[in-house]
Amino acid sequence: MAVFLPQPARVEQPGGGVIPDLGCWAAALSMWQSVTPNRKKEVVPALEDRFEKQKPSPLVYVKDMNRWTLDAGKFYIVAADSNVQMAWRKITGKELVTWDLEMLLSLCGYVYFVCHVANSKDQFSHARVMYGAWTPLKIAYFVDPSPKFPGSVAWEFDRIVHYDFLMAIDRDQAPSWQAGQWENMKTADSQ
Repeated sequence: MAVFLPQPARVEQPGGGVIPDLGCWAAALSMWQSVTPNRKKEVVPALEDRFEKQKPSPLVYVKDMNRWTLDAGKFYIVAADSNVQMAWRKITGKELVTWDLEMLLSLCGYVYFVCHVANSKDQFSHARVMYGAWTPLKIAYFVDPSPKFPGSVAWEFDRIVHYDFLMAIDRDQAPSWQAGQWENMKTADSQ
């Protein structure tokens, strides 16, 4: 059975599609905020500016590009932000394709992804928002902020296995039976 949430309005990342243009993390986060309950949608420049000024900052400056981008190793700072509040985890593509993505969408809503080519020394990653899945056909559906992929992107599982992911969901919707599998989970102590 397929699950499709309403497709989020696409927010295009800055930079006009230059690879890497580094703003995908904020554009995808803006899209995720717009479709997640109790979150105020922030525009890309506001997200970049706010997190650049935060101490410690989850961003790193890329001199060659004259731009700030997300340091995935400091994603916990973004996830804990009061207007973000995500539970998150790292997962390999090989592990991800064994998940019931339809159930994940049904229980938790939209899923924010940062993907990175597995076993690559390249530091660049790309962020997207998953809004649909069709497990029998082995396809996940994303809205991609890159101008190179306007609209929806269908990503076959046989391609997903070649990536590693940072996957994040609404902290308030994270299933309690998966406690310990997600970082920044809401617990009885934190409510």
